[in-house]
Amino acid sequence: MWMQTLNYCIVCFLFLLCCSVSLKSPAADWSRRSGIEMAGTRFEFHWQSLMFKGRPLPEGIEVLVCPLGRFYFRKRIFRRAGVYGWVLEKGPEPAGGFSSQIPLTQPVRATTASRYWYSAPLRGKRIDTPTFWVWVRVAGIGYWVNPDGLDYFVPIWRASGKSKEH
Repeated sequence: MWMQTLNYCIVCFLFLLCCSVSLKSPAADWSRRSGIEMAGTRFEFHWQSLMFKGRPLPEGIEVLVCPLGRFYFRKRIFRRAGVYGWVLEKGPEPAGGFSSQIPLTQPVRATTASRYWYSAPLRGKRIDTPTFWVWVRVAGIGYWVNPDGLDYFVPIWRASGKSKEH
């Protein structure tokens, strides 16, 4: 009898261990780094970088809303002191996330999640959007996107400059 109880406990422990590993926080994939260049001179720069899974974000993103907060990208201006890179505009998103304030007039197609992104304003997040997706603005257009696809989709959006769903 005690052997069955022990086996049951081991199975439950392994199950809970697997669940806890797969349910990590979305913020755990994001990190920030900062530094100073030409310290003590009149050309002193403070830089800030934002990384997803250890990789820097691709060029072309103007605004990003992720679990760490809302960031905007400030380009480095030659021969001027200041801050450049990813500047934190607001802290983390509200506990409930960004609910859709735009009524859904069309049913959401099941293929949306398989495409990794869709074009929408920040407050236009669809009901079926996964919670780990982030919002970016590229070439003046907003997108909800799976952050794993940023390296692939941002150059396409920059080149097209249009709001098309592929």
